[in-house]
Amino acid sequence: MEWGGVAQSVTWSEQTHDWTPNQNTHNVTSQQGYKIKLLTNTPNTVTLRESGFITPDTMQFPIYEDVENWIGYFKEGAQTPQDAFSNIWNDIEVIKAKNWGLQRDPNTGLLIGKSGVLNYGDMVVIVTNNNHTFQWANVNVIPPHSKPLPKSFTFDEKPDYIPIYITMPDSMVSVVNEVGLYVDGVCKGAVVVEDNLEQISAYVDSASELSQGNVEYVFSYEESKSQDGGLASISLNTSSPKVKHSVTANKYPYFEVNFTTEDMANLIPLEFDLGQNYPNPFNPSTTITYILPESARVQLDIYNIKGQLVTSLVDAQQVAGNHSVIWNSKDMNNRNVASGVYLYRLSTANKTVTKRMLLMK
Repeated sequence: MEWGGVAQSVTWSEQTHDWTPNQNTHNVTSQQGYKIKLLTNTPNTVTLRESGFITPDTMQFPIYEDVENWIGYFKEGAQTPQDAFSNIWNDIEVIKAKNWGLQRDPNTGLLIGKSGVLNYGDMVVIVTNNNHTFQWANVNVIPPHSKPLPKSFTFDEKPDYIPIYITMPDSMVSVVNEVGLYVDGVCKGAVVVEDNLEQISAYVDSASELSQGNVEYVFSYEESKSQDGGLASISLNTSSPKVKHSVTANKYPYFEVNFTTEDMANLIPLEFDLGQNYPNPFNPSTTITYILPESARVQLDIYNIKGQLVTSLVDAQQVAGNHSVIWNSKDMNNRNVASGVYLYRLSTANKTVTKRMLLMK
């Protein structure tokens, strides 16, 4: 996070078992936005304590030029970003929330992309060309709207993302459920389709991954008269005329991708697939990923090298899509297993695939 032009962060130290700031102690304030990444062994429920005093939405606070200002939206009524930032709208270079974002096109000077709704408690990232003393506008309250989360795709979020604005024919909006982004075979983001213009928040380290890697878009779609339901994909690189790679005047990258009716008619259906666990070798846990081209009863089991069942990770009906499961190297009695080679087997009514992995302690 940047605040006042200075990168701010605190990190958990395994050596001291305490939080270590990157510089002087950072004070949490109500107008700032934060992302928190929890340790893998953190309990499912985490208690955050606050003062109990509500920050008035008339509070003024600084926005610094040419840096990312992470701001929490603390007005009780929802607003469009155009209304919420109406006083400084023409000075905004980039504005991004979790599921939508706008970038200023250096050629036209217009903010383009996917606009959304600011709900109470949301975080928004804003970059301006000048310093401002800001307070939330008090106009045009609208009904709140939260973007549904994808169900067919799993991916790891990062503190920030690169937006990819995708457009598709109006006729496909009611057919396509979700679109997932894969780079070199790994899902980097996904979106639930509600409109013919949507944004995929691509959780990559740099734009070069999207411009140089093997980029694939996977569509989760409903059954129709012309096709069965399931998953299908299309590969596009930045040399394609359907893809536009741009940067703002402040060098913030974004992509625009246009899918035509012909593209949608030529999608390639995905096949049943079991990925190699990662990491491998591992200690003490590893992630197993797999793709289901259609809904199915799924069994995912772990065996030792002698073929004896160690534990069952999945035994359930699952929807079509990308799935992942973590094995913590424990058996069905919750006991730690010994180092060695293990087999993991994915089974449905129609197919079974087995792969090997190595536990090293």
